[in-house]
Amino acid sequence: MKHLDYAHFKQSFLHLVTLDDTSARLALSFAVGLFISLSPLFGAHTIIGFACVILFKMNLPAMMLGVWINGPISAPFVYAGLYYFGRLIFAGKVIDVALPWTQILATHFEDVVIQVTIGWLSLGVAICLLSYGLLKMTIDAFRLKRHRRTESGSQANP
Repeated sequence: MKHLDYAHFKQSFLHLVTLDDTSARLALSFAVGLFISLSPLFGAHTIIGFACVILFKMNLPAMMLGVWINGPISAPFVYAGLYYFGRLIFAGKVIDVALPWTQILATHFEDVVIQVTIGWLSLGVAICLLSYGLLKMTIDAFRLKRHRRTESGSQANP
């Protein structure tokens, strides 16, 4: 099993920035994938990501990197955060989280779904806009630095 560490993150990032596509398209594909990964439709993220790639001609590797950020280990924390953020905005019913999850979903299903969805739409859009801007700037800076390095190397060796 592959561990998530700095080296793995760096390798994934280097793969992303060296893909043969524009920085805007890569960043948009990743940001849309990230938005999908935060959605409450857990289990359908990959299918939705593939559909977006096909329908909107997005970059598949960048999309899947975004889609697969939220996995089984992080999902409970992500959805709990979305729920609490949605509850802050919506000012919905406060649900006793000491109850078993089955009882919470049986008695408060509609409230939970509404609050998670509101949290996802509001926080998800903000996170994705931020990730688009940061990733596009980073890809552009990385490519410019690499271009300058290859230019200076070719001038030194005529």
